Amino acid sequence: MVNGAARVVADKGLSVSTIGTFLDPSVMAKLAATAAIALALYFGLRRRGDSPYVLPGILLAGIGAAYLAFTLSGMTLSEARGEGWMFKAPAAGGLTWTWDLNDLRIFPWRALSGHVGDLSPSCS
Repeated sequence: MVNGAARVVADKGLSVSTIGTFLDPSVMAKLAATAAIALALYFGLRRRGDSPYVLPGILLAGIGAAYLAFTLSGMTLSEARGEGWMFKAPAAGGLTWTWDLNDLRIFPWRALSGHVGDLSPSCS
């Protein structure tokens, strides 16, 4: 999980050859923010894990803290995105139908009558 988080933050996995990347101050700042959220999640869920509001609350607080930090530092959202503080927007994609209404013509309707009992609630 740590290697995956490092790969998301620095675009490189943890290894001896990439240690220089992780010593860069901008990458270290991103790793510190990542560690802060991870610790908040760990301790928040450990203490109050039974509440359904802990996880969304921590995530929303993290988003709010990030936007506050951007504002206080004078960084615009496009600059933050360019420096890797925010996820890149996914490429535009379209939806395709997984089936066609014409497939209903070839459906084995006669076999359905044998399964009517499986579809209705059981009587106990």
